Amino acid sequence: MMEKVSLGRRNCQKRLINEPSAAALTAHREDGEERVWLVFDFGGGTLDISIVDCFENIVEITTIAGDNHLGGTDFDREIAFAFCGEKGMDWDKLNRRQQANLLLESKRRHGSSIPVGWDGV
Repeated sequence: MMEKVSLGRRNCQKRLINEPSAAALTAHREDGEERVWLVFDFGGGTLDISIVDCFENIVEITTIAGDNHLGGTDFDREIAFAFCGEKGMDWDKLNRRQQANLLLESKRRHGSSIPVGWDGV
């Protein structure tokens, strides 16, 4: 979605940007420093990364990358696996209810989401 707007004598376009880019733009506006930002967003189901270069009052988003299959439930599972390892438990020997309880506890403590109907595999 783009929308043309006029700022003074300049024609600009409004664009949707990802959260890491928005975070870098906001930080630059607050401190005004010239720097390159590497920003990560581990969301509820995705990993987004932006590299933003801020110099001479110019903000350039040089790179945007992401993985729609990394984040959220991936982290819940890794936290549950780590918990099992610390407690000497074997994830594969737990029944489905025990696995689901560990995943739900991981979600509760760390705030990511498990899709409805996820079968624990």
